[in-house]
Amino acid sequence: AIMGYSNLELPKLTKTDWRSLIEWVSLDRNYDGRTFNVYLSDIPKDIKQYVSGRYTIPNVPGGAVIALKVIDILGHETLWVK
Repeated sequence: AIMGYSNLELPKLTKTDWRSLIEWVSLDRNYDGRTFNVYLSDIPKDIKQYVSGRYTIPNVPGGAVIALKVIDILGHETLWVK
């Protein structure tokens, strides 16, 4: 089950790999809370490919705030900040 979605069509679209639901991932390695500066972007080149789902962020400044932006196949945008 997918938690947090109210679209009844989504479970029908779900395959065995959660990455099949992700259209695009971007990462900001020093998010200031206002402007999202893309450090890394993961957009599959082909519809049959998935995003990586694992990312290494070298040389992160001390005290940096990491932000991850995810766009799913239905166009919903989610921003995680840590």
